[in-house]
Amino acid sequence: NMASSDNNNNNNDDNDDDDGGDASILNRVGMDQGVHVASNEIVALMAVANETNSTILLSNRKGRVGGFSGSPMPTIRVTSGVSVKIPVVIPRIPRRILEEKEEEGSSSSSIDVAAELVANTALQWKSVVDDNNNNNDADATASSSSIASNLKVRQGRVRIPSKCLREIISEHQSFCSRICQSPVAVKVSIGRPATDPELLVSKGQAVTAQVEATIEEWVPSHVRDNLRRDGIVLEFCCARKNAAGTLKREYVWCGLLRRTVNATSSSSSSDQNNNNNNNKLQHQARVIFLTEGAFVVSACAKLSTQEGVEETWWAQFAENVLVQ
Repeated sequence: NMASSDNNNNNNDDNDDDDGGDASILNRVGMDQGVHVASNEIVALMAVANETNSTILLSNRKGRVGGFSGSPMPTIRVTSGVSVKIPVVIPRIPRRILEEKEEEGSSSSSIDVAAELVANTALQWKSVVDDNNNNNDADATASSSSIASNLKVRQGRVRIPSKCLREIISEHQSFCSRICQSPVAVKVSIGRPATDPELLVSKGQAVTAQVEATIEEWVPSHVRDNLRRDGIVLEFCCARKNAAGTLKREYVWCGLLRRTVNATSSSSSSDQNNNNNNNKLQHQARVIFLTEGAFVVSACAKLSTQEGVEETWWAQFAENVLVQ
């Protein structure tokens, strides 16, 4: 949550000496129980409370305070004493940054997650206050120029208090998994032509679904090696589109719906010396549709580096199937 403030408020946050960057966020893979989407962006609900005595206008340098690409919110007006919740789309925070060194070349270090999140959600606010609002003796016939001279424009910044955010990250380490880069990229395909929005099939026809999970390069080598050795669970999912659940059997999977895949089982022996191929874990199965209608097929990768914990990352885009 964020609250609006005057120019002089929250200045102490700039002097915060706490280091939000922690190497543990690089190693924190498969350690947090949760379900996420392996996308480059996340949607957050940001609360802004106007505690000033006048209406404020929220804006930012990007030209869009909130909303989505189809319905953007360039600016938002918030009346005095009102709290609003704004859906905002922000990029996932990278878990490491590259540092250029003249003698040693480039090296990497973990990023300050708190500082990045504060910067990505910062807003500007501006209000207009009439200094003579309570002056009953004001000349009713005053010129527009004299009225303008009595108006004082006030402005400032709205941002998440850095100290509070660092406490949240320290107490709830799984918070970073929700807002930081995904450790895997997950892609599902069903043989749909690139120019078609959906795959057209007949009732009873089998469709081959394929999923590929790629371990991201930022993942530390020892963590990446463990995932390649112990494997990642790849699992398919199918559902009727825009419909409530039903007891009727509408499709049948042929093959393993859920499989633990490692580098050895997903790559040929000739590929073992290729690091990029070793990072790619694959699985496939077939699904036969028994009824007509629109369906979606997707897949996820489940990571676990701690016993009893499954960190689930779904493919960003599902595939559409139209059964005729």
